[in-house]
Amino acid sequence: MDPQTLPRWLEWAREIQALAQTGLHYSHTEYDHERYQRLSDIAAEMISANSDIGTTPLVGLLRAQTGYATPRVDVRAAIFVDGK
Repeated sequence: MDPQTLPRWLEWAREIQALAQTGLHYSHTEYDHERYQRLSDIAAEMISANSDIGTTPLVGLLRAQTGYATPRVDVRAAIFVDGK
């Protein structure tokens, strides 16, 4: 799906998840940890409500993303010169 045409609800869910992930990385108290975990769960619920994916697998996938939330960039190329 082209990032320029993402549904608004998915943009919101992704932003909430990024905030939650970064908050979990920097949280120092149990209260903060619980609050950011809940935000992550809300993002999973938003995605689940608008897709065929259940909330439970989404929660697992989102919880697997740890650390400061940064864009994931992947670049792949194959260069051939003179058939090599």
